[in-house]
Amino acid sequence: MISLQPRKSINPNLLRFLLAWICSPLLFAHTGQEPLNSFRERKGFALRAPASSWVKQTEVLTEEERSLAVMLARTKKKGWARASKAIQEYTGCAGVVFNAAMKAAHACGEYREGVSIYDRMCKMQSARCTISYSMAMKLYGRLKLMRKVQEAFDEAEAAGVINEISISARIEAAAAEGDWNTAAGMLDYAQQCNLSLDNTHFNSVLAACANSRQNRSIIYKAANQVVDFMTDYNLQPDIITFTNLVRAHHPSEDVGSIRNLWQQLLQAEVVKGSGSKASKLLDISDEVFTENLLTTAVQLPKNRFYKSELMVAEALDTTSSERLRLAQVIVAELQAKAAPMTLLGKRIAGAVRKALRQRG
Repeated sequence: MISLQPRKSINPNLLRFLLAWICSPLLFAHTGQEPLNSFRERKGFALRAPASSWVKQTEVLTEEERSLAVMLARTKKKGWARASKAIQEYTGCAGVVFNAAMKAAHACGEYREGVSIYDRMCKMQSARCTISYSMAMKLYGRLKLMRKVQEAFDEAEAAGVINEISISARIEAAAAEGDWNTAAGMLDYAQQCNLSLDNTHFNSVLAACANSRQNRSIIYKAANQVVDFMTDYNLQPDIITFTNLVRAHHPSEDVGSIRNLWQQLLQAEVVKGSGSKASKLLDISDEVFTENLLTTAVQLPKNRFYKSELMVAEALDTTSSERLRLAQVIVAELQAKAAPMTLLGKRIAGAVRKALRQRG
């Protein structure tokens, strides 16, 4: 059972139990929803720093380099053309500028370009810091170059610049690969280094569970353990936590696990505090969360694009009536709360209703 309330004291043995359990030999791709990395950015849960902080380094910069670094660090998704031109024309070797350029490449989804920038940085022997290695790990992770990810982490460790940001980057890279063993191991490593952990670290471990292709029949149990340790660490789950937890339950043949998860999510929606300080531990008014919840409830096959309600209905043809009835309960609750739904979420709701009507 997942405990969603912070506990009074931290159990020092819980994480090691989690790691031992995860590493035991017993042991969501895109369906139309918003990518989880952009979801995290939109909700403000990503580790980030003001653009100006990217130039607060020990290097002596010219005014032009300082301005260039700030411009690159502020680059958004559609600004790669300008950023790319600027870094190509840059003839200096300031590490701060290259760090900001890698950040721009990552923000624009230009991962190979970002790796090329890091290679150029290394060849020019530019000063590297925590941000340099962290951005390299993120970029390599997106390209599934896990050996290079580990090399960057090892270099950061050898340079003595491991901190919360580099730990987060290593976990994020592991999450992209679905490597939950490494992701969970980084939590233990951070504790050994007396580093602070926050929601971002735990949410990425949950993402690793959700993205894993191994031991899918029981991986949701590992995700539950991660949330247990998170609350044991006196952190409160957020919408990213719950979204990744839901994703980690897909696929699962155990209908009971989905039913239990739904009950726990309802409990988490209880209002905390009073007056102007009132808030919900879980706010279901996010369509990315509700889509993943419905997709998991009916165990809709992944890696497909469902263009119509009919396509969803065909995919649910062999879904058990028990699972469909549970999905119907969830849909009714979401509709009663006026929770938003994506187009896919609405198609699932319609397909479930029609399927149950046809089965009588």
